[in-house]
Amino acid sequence: MIYRNQKLLTAIRQLPCAACGIEGGSQAAHSNLLRHGKGRGLKASDAATFPLCVPCHMEFDQGKALTKAEREQLTMDWLAWTHIQLIENELLGVR
Repeated sequence: MIYRNQKLLTAIRQLPCAACGIEGGSQAAHSNLLRHGKGRGLKASDAATFPLCVPCHMEFDQGKALTKAEREQLTMDWLAWTHIQLIENELLGVR
């Protein structure tokens, strides 16, 4: 079962774009890596999401400017950054 959490996605949308830094209008972009649950017609876990504005999201998912290795490294960097931002902005807590 893939993890889904609308409250987490809402929190992620409050953060600036992880790629360009623009504030407002971020989407919760899911990882495209198999190890995060991505599969044919299946989005990765909501736990593997990061904020991207619409143009950056489209470029990341469909663009040809990045190699597979670059896309994978950005995914891991943005997931770590998002996790830190959620905690530091008190959008994610521990109970």
